[in-house]
Order: sequence, then structure tokens, then C-alpha cells
Amino acid sequence: MFGRGMIRHIVAETGFRDLRPLLTPALFDVLPLRKMVSEVRSVLGTSKDDPTRDVMKRHLEARDQGIRLAPKSPGRPLAPDLDDARGVGERILWLYFDQIFSQPRALVDMRAPSFVVADEVIWCPSSAMVEWDEVFIDALRDVYVGFYTDDDARFQDGMIRLRMEPATDIFRAHFGEEDQTNVRFESRALIQVLVRAFEACKDAGIEIHPNFLPFGVYLAGLYQSLEVLGARYDVQGAFQRAHADASRPHLAAVG
Repeated sequence: MFGRGMIRHIVAETGFRDLRPLLTPALFDVLPLRKMVSEVRSVLGTSKDDPTRDVMKRHLEARDQGIRLAPKSPGRPLAPDLDDARGVGERILWLYFDQIFSQPRALVDMRAPSFVVADEVIWCPSSAMVEWDEVFIDALRDVYVGFYTDDDARFQDGMIRLRMEPATDIFRAHFGEEDQTNVRFESRALIQVLVRAFEACKDAGIEIHPNFLPFGVYLAGLYQSLEVLGARYDVQGAFQRAHADASRPHLAAVG
């Protein structure tokens, strides 16, 4: 029988030990255990032979953004003393937004150990993959577009459809408190925000969408990588590039 401890054990044993702080009591309060188990099985049950990896590999080659998907490759790990740490981080940010706006599935492993830097950024993720529910991903896209284009109505509507309306002010305060062209990332701050958001949803009696679990892992991995690099980043620019690329017909999702 699956329980909370078993979920934490699975996450740890599949290489995501450093993201266990996401599995807070507040999360279990707003996402029923049976749905969490189903989502975890789906995300972690993907083989490295899944054709989605080849699709994503060709997709990144077509994008030509200085980042490629490959098996474990030689190169320098992410670190603050890398040449152009800011530029490396902004390529990782572009990848984060690209998977949200361009693909029906996403490889969720954005943790620092999944990247090395050689002549370009090389991404060597685990096999963990999410199949985005259309309702969830459309709402998430609207949240990001609304936020980065100052369209508050679109942002608010996206939060409602994400089932996160009670946490709207929490997310807006956290993600909007800095100049979006010069942002520093801190994993601890993100975890605190997510816990507060889950608690707000619990108080409102709202059950969040199961896709929020792999999305939280995806976002937390991004934060870890950018924090390790230790720079400040133009998040707005990375969003704009990925969003514009997703709208170009000849760069539509591969596959």
C-alpha cells in the first residue's frame, strides 16, 4: 500500500532526493494520495528508450539555441566560476519555457547534475517525463503570457483554471518582486512560496491539478540549476524567445 513515506522513498530512490522538500504536508492536503501515486507512476515509469527523447533531441537541434540533449557527456558541471554563467543559465531558462510552450510532453529533470557545459550546454536528463494535461498546460501558458506581457486578466484567468486562484497574490508577489531582466534564483524561497500556496488552497477547500506535482519538480530543478550558477538572469528575454519560437510554423513541435 502506498503512503506518504513511500512516495518520498520513490522520489529519493529515483534520483530526485534533493527535491523531497516539495513533498510537504501541505501538498498532501491539496492533492489526494491516490492521484499523487498515479502521477508519480506515470512520470517515473518512462523508459530512456521512449521515442520522446529522440523527438526532443531533434527539436532542440532545430531550435539551435546552444543547448542539446545527449547521453552523459564530458564537460564542466554547473558552477559559479563558469565562463558566461549568466548566458548558460539563460539557455537553461529558454529550455524551461520551450518545453512549456512547444511540447505536449516534458522531460522534467532540470536539476543541476543533469547539465554539463562544453562547446554548448549539454542536457543529460533522467527518463522522468510528464504528459501535460491540455487543461493544465493551456492555463499555465496563459499565466506566463499574462505575467510577462502585463495582461492581468489573462494571468488571473490562468490561475483560476490552474485551480490556484487562492494563491494568486502569493505567486504574483514572489515572481514579480524583481526586475525580470535581472533575477536571482533561490531554491529555499521557492519552496516557501509553494508551501504557502498549497496552504492557501487547502484553506479554500481546493484540490489542485495532479500535473502540479511534476510541474513543481520541473520548476524546482530549474531553480536549483540557476542557483548553482549563482548569476542573475534575463527571465523576460528567455520567455520572449521561447514564446516567439513556439509561434513560428517551421519550428513547431517535432514528432
